[in-house]
Amino acid sequence: MIAKVESELELYKLDRVIWALDGFIDDLSNWYLRRSRDRFRSEETLVREEANNTLLFVLIETAKVLAPFAPFVAEDIYLRLTKNQSAESVHLTTWPTKKDFDQDLTEKMSEVRKIVTLGLELRMSAGIKVRQPLASLTLRENLFASQEDLLDLIKDELNIKEIICDSTLAEPLQLETTISSDLQAEGLVRELIRLIQDWRKQKKLVAGDKINVKMSVDNPIKVLVEKYLNEIKQSAGLLDIDFSTLTSEQSLIGEIADTPIYLEIFSNE
Repeated sequence: MIAKVESELELYKLDRVIWALDGFIDDLSNWYLRRSRDRFRSEETLVREEANNTLLFVLIETAKVLAPFAPFVAEDIYLRLTKNQSAESVHLTTWPTKKDFDQDLTEKMSEVRKIVTLGLELRMSAGIKVRQPLASLTLRENLFASQEDLLDLIKDELNIKEIICDSTLAEPLQLETTISSDLQAEGLVRELIRLIQDWRKQKKLVAGDKINVKMSVDNPIKVLVEKYLNEIKQSAGLLDIDFSTLTSEQSLIGEIADTPIYLEIFSNE
């Protein structure tokens, strides 16, 4: 981003400076931050600190680049982040130095995002939510040979189990939309986790607040919860789920497969 801004400034193409900033902010907020959520809420202190320090550095450097074009916004961002521990003003800092970066990886990540966008469009056309796992995605071109980490990104973003390459494919990619009973069960579990997370927000709980809950739910959803208990607890920030009788403090958090789900916080002490 710094290199692009400098290049456009040298050519006095100020409108393209804004494009570079806008594209970077989109990458940061709609891709990097979302992909980094597990690091920000990791139980490992070092992982959390590294993630937070990286983001802090990026935001401060962005404020410096933004300063000539949005001076008051840049100043506000800078002072909030530095708490007056650095320069007195962002306008008194040195212009950030551009560094070498992996151009090949940057281009491949751009292709990853294009594939994810097309895959999400196919899901939308088929009326299948992202929380519903699907069996496979077939790509016409294998752009990421031996780079399993990039393929894993695509699988995670599109919630698919496998990526297949087929050079005879007519379209750039094809999504397998047949949903087996096992995949349907996983989709219901994802939906339940989302309901619990929304309920946690309503209770003003943060990621580090681990709680015990009582749950009231009819079969077969109860059987499903018991089968995927560990995954639900880990993803929803729960210590344990108890199926004993709820009190008047219970909350209806939503429905799954036309089955109402009731929750209540309780202490096991």
